[in-house]
Amino acid sequence: MGARETDGGVPFLVNADFGKFWSGLTLSEIGARGVSLVFPLIAVLTFGASPSEVGYLNAAQFAPALIVPLLAGVWLDRRARRPSLLLVHFGSMTALLAVAILMATGRPAIELLFAAAFVVGLFNAISGISTQAYVPALVRPAELVTANSRIQMTYAMVQVAAPGLGGVVTGALGGVKAVVLFLLTYAAAGLCVLAIRHREVVDPPAGRTGVLSMIKEGMWFIARSRTLRVLTLQGTWINLFDQMVLTLWVLFALSAFDFSPELYGLTMAVSGVGAIVGSMVARAVGARLGTRRSIITGVGVGSVVLLVLPLVSGSKPLLVAVSVLVFFGYSFGHTLSNIFVVSTRQVITPNELLGRVTATYRFAAFGAIPIGAALGGLAGEWLGLRTALLVGVIGLVVGWVVCSILLPSDLDEARRAAAEPGR
Repeated sequence: MGARETDGGVPFLVNADFGKFWSGLTLSEIGARGVSLVFPLIAVLTFGASPSEVGYLNAAQFAPALIVPLLAGVWLDRRARRPSLLLVHFGSMTALLAVAILMATGRPAIELLFAAAFVVGLFNAISGISTQAYVPALVRPAELVTANSRIQMTYAMVQVAAPGLGGVVTGALGGVKAVVLFLLTYAAAGLCVLAIRHREVVDPPAGRTGVLSMIKEGMWFIARSRTLRVLTLQGTWINLFDQMVLTLWVLFALSAFDFSPELYGLTMAVSGVGAIVGSMVARAVGARLGTRRSIITGVGVGSVVLLVLPLVSGSKPLLVAVSVLVFFGYSFGHTLSNIFVVSTRQVITPNELLGRVTATYRFAAFGAIPIGAALGGLAGEWLGLRTALLVGVIGLVVGWVVCSILLPSDLDEARRAAAEPGR
């Protein structure tokens, strides 16, 4: 698939087509976050769901992220990515429409929520891979950091708003109208993508085109590239211990820090502003430090700052202030590094492999998340919350040190060479 030539326009939007794509992404993220919060509320308020049923519902939403990435990567590399985004946006809209109609006609069933949650989760998993694979077709290599900064800004802003989004919408509108609102965001997202004028040139895959062969080709491309091997190791390692820390932090904040659920949610929402700041300064940081040092700095800040949590004690106002500052740094650092990790992967990977390489990366990195959550719970029971939290943070710091050493010293030069026309 060939990269397009970008035209002039407002620098903040990079170009007109990327602006449409970014608008659609923002709307679809609002829908995805909203649904992930509204469905459990509907399950409890409408169906009187038990805690285990709510757990199964959440699992249904996120299970596709472990099931579909490798197959989705093959599927995306065989066709243009814009129609794939249209499918996932309008497919999610249709699934939510079915829920809204059956609830409005008085024939709801909790099994319907499970099915809709899985379908929307399936489309969201494909959308995450499509997004990263499609961006290089809309912008020049030199504009990837700016484009990915905008994307990370969307993720950050939605994340900041997410803690209260589902409750406010469901409380104000009711379950049916809340579902309708979020299906409209998916519909609007689809219309934004539909308005993109650029059309990709699809190059048929070379060599064998069997599914397993194509999956293997994506894996081997990562295995042969030292940069991609280290970035995949880093993503997997960081996600493993990151999820361990986040799982323990909820329990630690409510017990050791005596936070109420509301105070915990508010603290995390406010500190999430760090992600917005990280996305806004990424280009300036990259211009000053380069790609390699930007990745190392971002992961370092996001990991080391967490060492404060298991070591601090004091009054509740102090603990609130420390928590906000710590997670501000955490959000800032990891958002900054993610922008350069994604941009680097997009630059050094040929377009015809980008779907599979992205899928392989996400399969490894995202597959570590449920394992980290389970480890966090077990470590908390075996070691106690404070000690287990310290172990998790130390795991993050060790991962940062190891991957910083392994990351090729010529990464910036290799990235510049890969970005040259005719590569």
